[in-house]
Order: sequence, then C-alpha cells, then structure tokens
Amino acid sequence: MFCPHCGSPADTKFCPTCGKEVAANSTRTIANAAGFWRRTGATIMDNLIIGVPASLIEIMFLGSGTRTNYLIPSLLPLAMVGLYQVLMLAKPAGQTIGDRALSIKVIDLNTGGPLTTAQSLKRWIAAVVMNLITAIFLVGIIDVLWCLWDKDGQTLHDKFAGTTAVKVN
Repeated sequence: MFCPHCGSPADTKFCPTCGKEVAANSTRTIANAAGFWRRTGATIMDNLIIGVPASLIEIMFLGSGTRTNYLIPSLLPLAMVGLYQVLMLAKPAGQTIGDRALSIKVIDLNTGGPLTTAQSLKRWIAAVVMNLITAIFLVGIIDVLWCLWDKDGQTLHDKFAGTTAVKVN
C-alpha cells in the first residue's frame, strides 16, 4: 500500500514519511504526480547543467578538424547526460539537481522507494530510444515534405546525394 499524498510505502494507518492518513484502498495511487511542466522544467535545468559542459567538451574534440574522430565526441554528451541521470536517480533521494530545484523525485512505482541502478539505467535507455525514434520520425516527415516546395522537387536526402526523382513512361 502507498500513501496517496507522498507516494511512499505505507503499511500502517498513517504514512511514516508524511504522517498523513492512508486510506485502505491506496494501492499504487500517486495523488501528487509531478506533472508535465514541473518535469519539463527539471529536464531543462538538468540539460543546462550537464549539456553545456558536455557540448563544450564535444566542441574541443571536434575543433581538431578531422572527421574520423566525429562519432566518439558526439556520443560524449549523451554518455555524460546518461551517467548523470542514472547515478543521480539511483541515489536514495531519487533526484537530479533539476528535480531537487523543482521539488520532485523519481520513485519505484511498486515499492514507492528509490530506484535501483538497473531501473535507472532502463529508464534512461527507454527515454533515449523514444527520443531517437521521435527525432528520426520528424526528420523523416520534413525530408519527405521538402519536395513540395523545392524548385527541383528534391527531398533532403536527394539534395544530400545529389539526386532527384523523375517520372518515367
């Protein structure tokens, strides 16, 4: 049973964390979900805290001018953000710096307690995969629609490859 006020595990009539009364039917009900804007704000803060230094490091690597070492520095910001997220959310507080600033935390839905490192890693990997799918999908839409206003009827991938599609009899 979980406290409907703070989400903590509560097996007694009163929550040991917040002290409020726990109803008998409070199984897996989190009354104080963080909400979209609060979560978005925390994400923006965390990305500024980690993303700016990671991007500066990436620029230092790319400043050499060689294209052969491009992939590794491009993965560096992603790895830094991932390490930050995984380690911070696996701590007992379950918070990143942005979460702390906006008074939210991430909890295990089944126990109401802190995440394990494995849960935190799974959460981050799922977010990365979903963001990549979304990014690819949106780029794909723009790519396909580009030919509607291009004077040569080219898509973006046509422009990249120096090609276009033509009608045949």
